[in-house]
Amino acid sequence: MTVQHLKNLLEQEGIPCLVKNDQMFTLRGEVPFTEVWPQLWVSRDEDLQRAGEIVAEHLKGPSPDLPQWDCPDCGEKLDGQFTACWHCGTERPRAD
Repeated sequence: MTVQHLKNLLEQEGIPCLVKNDQMFTLRGEVPFTEVWPQLWVSRDEDLQRAGEIVAEHLKGPSPDLPQWDCPDCGEKLDGQFTACWHCGTERPRAD
């Protein structure tokens, strides 16, 4: 599930990629587990560094001290770790 989510994040940034071994999980125990782990492959070599940065940033997670924010569409008050409104799905506005 995590690998598929990371694939979606990269594709949103315009980085084409694919998941390999996503159907191999049923073979665990029959072949070494390292051979059936899902793998995320970046399609273009020139995207590899940026993809690594995106994945690392995502896996780091949100800062625990992010301030609360109000959804600009429905007015719902949300804790700082949320990137979208749980009520209406609106993305958190960027703080530029």
